Amino acid sequence: MSAKLETELTTLSRQIEQAESAVAEGADTDLAGLDEQVSRLCREVQALPREDGRALLPTLQELLDGIGRLDAAMKQRFDGVKTELQAHGRRTQAVKAYGRPPSSGPRED
Repeated sequence: MSAKLETELTTLSRQIEQAESAVAEGADTDLAGLDEQVSRLCREVQALPREDGRALLPTLQELLDGIGRLDAAMKQRFDGVKTELQAHGRRTQAVKAYGRPPSSGPRED
């Protein structure tokens, strides 16, 4: 088994855990490059001999679980933002509707 690859997978799991915490706290987090990093590491695992790859299953499961938790945290956060925006939109519509003078029929020019 590749100790370097296992270390990289564990490090990535920790980064994802930190991103999950940041998202849950409402902080911004930069996920740029995460998909490429996961893809690269998965390709490296696939290139390993079968038994070496199987030895990494617990580490890969930890990574997958972390990605799932990050996804859930992001959905929860963005659902909250969506709700806030919808409420704002309804208020804006009400202001526009009630802010206009009432229509009294056709105008005589």
